[in-house]
Amino acid sequence: MDHPDLDFGLSSHDGLPVIRDFAVAPNGNLLLLQLSRSICEFTPAGVLVGTYEFPFDARGLTAYMLTCGPGGDFYMLDGHNQVFIKADRTGILNVCALGDDAPIADTGLMISMYAPEEDILQLTASTVDGSFVYRVDVSGGTAVFLGEPVEGQALGGDTYYRVALQRNGDGSLKNSVRLTIDDRGLEHSGVIAAEYQDAQYRTSALVGLALYGPADESGYLGKVFEWRIGAASSGAAPGDEVPVETFVLVDDSCTVRKVFPADTEVGATIRNYGGTAYSMAFTDEGLLVAPLTKLLAEGSAEHWFVSQTSLPSSP
Repeated sequence: MDHPDLDFGLSSHDGLPVIRDFAVAPNGNLLLLQLSRSICEFTPAGVLVGTYEFPFDARGLTAYMLTCGPGGDFYMLDGHNQVFIKADRTGILNVCALGDDAPIADTGLMISMYAPEEDILQLTASTVDGSFVYRVDVSGGTAVFLGEPVEGQALGGDTYYRVALQRNGDGSLKNSVRLTIDDRGLEHSGVIAAEYQDAQYRTSALVGLALYGPADESGYLGKVFEWRIGAASSGAAPGDEVPVETFVLVDDSCTVRKVFPADTEVGATIRNYGGTAYSMAFTDEGLLVAPLTKLLAEGSAEHWFVSQTSLPSSP
């Protein structure tokens, strides 16, 4: 299936390079993928050490998602042709097709891609049945899916998480979600509810929770997605709902320990490398890639989230 919104075969916009994704190499250098064109490598200090051009146009390929393997090789995703591209700093090494019988119907469903081993990709994809993590061998001409998928989304290494929305009897969403963290086979589960209320708004529903990776302190950085409804006595029109996103720190027991200021802004592209969550954002000063913990101001332990957790258990 064609995904013009993801790849469009374009490498520039208004004459400027389109930076679509990033990765952190094993040597700590930053890799920036210029859409369907090249990869630029920078030191942590921001010094350009190399630009690697690839013959995407000549081979009819595109590239919009990037990761880096433990040996330093690059892995890219072509959403137009439904293929994985392996390359190094000298050129393209292999092109591997998704395959007609793949459990993932389309590369456009993939949320994240990492390479924990050479020629082995860890893919998180959304389907009609939820999100699943797959291990895929891309060493040949057609991808080989290994073992059974793990339900949820990857947090790096062998840690995964799952979020289940809670519903009322009439099917409407509750103000809570169930979070399960699977850390190397040891599961922690809990229900997180939002009970925000002020003179204007109160929580009407929780519609999602995303975890991005470990924090410097014990726990995981994440974001809660909440709907708030206007109170009849406020200036808001009764029944009006507004979306609210809140960065939080969630500990291993699935309890919210801290919330971060409401005006916190980070880039939409967040990747996890070496147990650190990085964010890529376009600012007035230029492109900024930094650990998520460095972008978050000091959080507060006073918040409106209530958690009810269960004891960890082996699945």
